[in-house]
Amino acid sequence: MNIKYMLLIVIILTVSPPLQSRNRISLNEDWKFQKLDSLDMDTLLNYAKIKKWILPTGNNFLKGSIKYQLPEENIQPAKFGQVTYDDSAWRTLDLPHDWGIEGPFIQDYAGETGKLPWMGVAWYRKSIDIPASDRNKEFILEVEGAMSYATVWVNGYFAGGWPYGYASFQINLTPYINVGEKNLVAIRLDNPDNSSHWYPGGGIYRNVWLTKTAPVHIDQWGTFVTTSGIDKEAAHVDIEINIRNTKKKVQR
Repeated sequence: MNIKYMLLIVIILTVSPPLQSRNRISLNEDWKFQKLDSLDMDTLLNYAKIKKWILPTGNNFLKGSIKYQLPEENIQPAKFGQVTYDDSAWRTLDLPHDWGIEGPFIQDYAGETGKLPWMGVAWYRKSIDIPASDRNKEFILEVEGAMSYATVWVNGYFAGGWPYGYASFQINLTPYINVGEKNLVAIRLDNPDNSSHWYPGGGIYRNVWLTKTAPVHIDQWGTFVTTSGIDKEAAHVDIEINIRNTKKKVQR
């Protein structure tokens, strides 16, 4: 495939109605934050107890037909993930945020982890407005970094999670979004004691995005362009595009 045809394909994919361009919106501003002093009410959300609900989030990274199945029963409801919870007394902040770096320094902490209070459980809550014009779209939450054992709740429903604090992750919010209304996104983080030999940080320490797409769209990082041959007269360019169809039927 020469360069001329490669450019033609890119133009067609951009303007074709079934493959609308994605809309990626920053969610960094105006989060409510609360670090818990008592963990009594949060013990039911420890990773060991809810692991089977979180593992399906990573299915796209698994090769072959073996995938984790989401349990049929609902996860234990979370008080701070409910729409009706009053968070007006919580602190308002923008992301990225690391609660550990705020201190204070305490020499009695075990290990060489900066002597900073990065351990513990905290919640972040944010209201996002989804206009009626977004009806029939797909909604993906992208979290570039959250330390750690993240669980995500949307309008009071558990949407997914990601245990590893050093990698980005995505959660499909579509089944839980109310189009034409305000929607609550709540993220719980849990940094267990003695879980690091260095300072790992705490909190949502990188950007958070909401990506909106059509049900049929070019997958994220789904465009691959490679040059398999080139000389003074011509270049051979291969392009591979992965299309994601979230509908139950084949789309034409």
